[in-house]
Amino acid sequence: MVSALLPHDAYNARYICLFFSMGCFSAVGPLLGWITTNVHSTAAVGLAIALNVSIGAGIGQIPGVWIYKDSEKDKGFPTGHWVNAAMLFFVAIGALALRFYYGLKNKELLKKSQGQKVRLFTL
Repeated sequence: MVSALLPHDAYNARYICLFFSMGCFSAVGPLLGWITTNVHSTAAVGLAIALNVSIGAGIGQIPGVWIYKDSEKDKGFPTGHWVNAAMLFFVAIGALALRFYYGLKNKELLKKSQGQKVRLFTL
């Protein structure tokens, strides 16, 4: 998001932002791990990972051609940076929503289990 606010010729500041942005994409591994621990069968695990990777990495790259417009090169590609920031916030909000949803489901499962062993969702 900071890159979208910087002037197009602030090369040093943009370069520093690049290093901080690498941390945003480090969430891919833990999110894939979260998927595998919350799906109940091995067939579903393979399907869930394949869907996540194909939608996020495959289909997700298609809009990149249009959001980083060549006509905005002199402005520093603000549209592309704003869309990327919005998508990262969308994923963060989705992860928080899933965390609270799984917490509620775990409480329901524990109430219904009546002391029996039950498989809970990983938070």
